[in-house]
Amino acid sequence: GATLVSMNKHQAKRIGLDYKLEGRSGVAYTASGEDKVYLLILKKVKVGDIEMRDVAAAVHDGDHPDVILLGNAFLSRVDMNREGRVLELEKKQ
Repeated sequence: GATLVSMNKHQAKRIGLDYKLEGRSGVAYTASGEDKVYLLILKKVKVGDIEMRDVAAAVHDGDHPDVILLGNAFLSRVDMNREGRVLELEKKQ
């Protein structure tokens, strides 16, 4: 799974991230090989009623991943409960 919140350059632009200016360039090693990324801290990430501040993220300078991945930078800060095919997230107290 993803370590950081991960998105592609199109998704970053759509949500208004100036990732090349705000981030620092690096390389991510994915299942499909090496990928140029820009690393930055997101001021806010909101999923449903859960809102986290200062979450580490990577913007991939390409078309992948197809969907934004939450990654452990976000998921380690919530409790997860799985029932069948449903994954419920709750902010840790």
